[in-house]
Amino acid sequence: MTIEECKLDSDTKDSLLAVIVDILYAYHYDLRMRGFTQASNSSETNLNIVKLSSTLSAFVEFPAHSSLELKLRATYVSCMRRALCFTLYRSYDLAAKVFEDLIE
Repeated sequence: MTIEECKLDSDTKDSLLAVIVDILYAYHYDLRMRGFTQASNSSETNLNIVKLSSTLSAFVEFPAHSSLELKLRATYVSCMRRALCFTLYRSYDLAAKVFEDLIE
């Protein structure tokens, strides 16, 4: 297989970017929770990452054949919903702050 055969189309690249943002959000949420609880590993460390990432927990694929903006918006909504449903500390402000951390 040559390098030219391995190139991805723009829709696939956009989908991969949405998946990466989804997984990184779960990781950053866990990092913020570690700082909040002052523990290196809490009992929810692995659970947070798997439950918050819809990609890891349910193999969710974000809308196909749509723009990058729509895929990232769907990722944002999915992450916020999961942060408000599946975590021990359910706070919109905390979930929004994690996105600010991720953007930085």
